[in-house]
Amino acid sequence: MSFERVFVSDLVSSVGVVRTGQASVSTGEVLRSVLAALEAVDHGARVSASHEERLEWVRLVKDVRRRVEGLATALVAEADGAGSSQVVAGTPLTSWLAQDRRVSIREATKDVLGAKDVASRAKVKAAALEGEIGVEQAKAITQVMKDLPRDLDDAQKELAEELLLVKAATTPAGSIRHLRRQVLEAVRPETGESREAEMRRLEEERRRAVSRRFLAFDDDGDGSFRLAGSLPYLEAQPFMNVVDAYVESQRRERRKNGTDGQVFQNARRADALVAMTEVLTAGSPAVHVSGGAGAGARRESAPGSGGAAASASEGSGASSSGSAASPGDSALSPSARGGDPAVPGLPAVRVPRVA
Repeated sequence: MSFERVFVSDLVSSVGVVRTGQASVSTGEVLRSVLAALEAVDHGARVSASHEERLEWVRLVKDVRRRVEGLATALVAEADGAGSSQVVAGTPLTSWLAQDRRVSIREATKDVLGAKDVASRAKVKAAALEGEIGVEQAKAITQVMKDLPRDLDDAQKELAEELLLVKAATTPAGSIRHLRRQVLEAVRPETGESREAEMRRLEEERRRAVSRRFLAFDDDGDGSFRLAGSLPYLEAQPFMNVVDAYVESQRRERRKNGTDGQVFQNARRADALVAMTEVLTAGSPAVHVSGGAGAGARRESAPGSGGAAASASEGSGASSSGSAASPGDSALSPSARGGDPAVPGLPAVRVPRVA
């Protein structure tokens, strides 16, 4: 009998033992058996599979993936907590993981931090290990838990975690963050102080949004850079308005000359961003872009004075209306704080005003 078949036999036996409740199997035994079982799969035999069989296999492998990813996350967190890589290799776990060469330092860091977050919530970790939720869902739940108000008591936090786990059964990872308000309303019903509670919630939301702001450029290794970023609502809306206004301006121009083909909206936005950059780097006079969130009175400047106007507004630490800037606003754009600075070189495209 081959080495692989011995392990497959062991795996079947181990599963039988666990199901009957007679004993548990060590993590190492299960992982080695699973690897050996995967080596023994007859991939060619799937040619004659029925449609029902194929769909059943897809369902099963997704279940397996959730369980394996949940276990991997737990093992990473446990190894990091125990300092195993420092003892064995004298290096942090992120560096040890990156020695694989198939994992970058950034990916390894993301894995370790995510694993620690999931491990910090016992019920979330257990749900991931049991395959009830995926690892990305688990990470999203822990992020929502971290973003909840600090004045919640332990009972409210525990209830919030349970509600999120229930919701996760029918909610993809990317949508879990939108459950924060719904969960908060359930664990902390508003009282007569609803106005103050709402203001406090908005301030906390704003503070979190400002702290998460970033803009990153990643070389995809195939002739392009991938852009990723995050801006608070107040700063993002004017930027989105300007880009989409450029999109519409370019669309109208292309329709006039008959060059407007079938192009995805995101590709049009990329073209608009490039066009804006080309104008900005051409050294054209500063002109006004109307509208946008919090736009004030029209402000124009002569060539070369736009930067000074923006700097003066930025350095004042207050909005154009004279009110003090909110926490974190000093690191953001003048227009987000109530002004509407001249933008060097941008054509006067019409931007819809935000209500």
